Amino acid sequence: MAIIFALVALVGWGVGDVMGGVVSRKIGGYSAVFWSDLFGFTLASLYVPFAISQLQNLTTTTGLLLLLLVVMAVIPTIALYEGLRLGNASLVGQSLRHLLHFLWL
Repeated sequence: MAIIFALVALVGWGVGDVMGGVVSRKIGGYSAVFWSDLFGFTLASLYVPFAISQLQNLTTTTGLLLLLLVVMAVIPTIALYEGLRLGNASLVGQSLRHLLHFLWL
């Protein structure tokens, strides 16, 4: 079962990179990230009514940490989409992944 999930994730990441390249070439990397994050935020907001009891445990420190993590996630995503706009998807994806692995160490 794990192999099936791994293959689904592999196909999903590949399709995401290809579609991200197509979209970023049409509307630009920054706009692609904006619309992608807006769509994701809207979709995630639909879960809020079902998790209101868990969200009451959210502290100010946790909220600030979440905001920091959002900023840390947006910057590499912009770099990825701008790279996909300018270059080859297979080269950009591998180069960025190696760079991010180095930076997170």
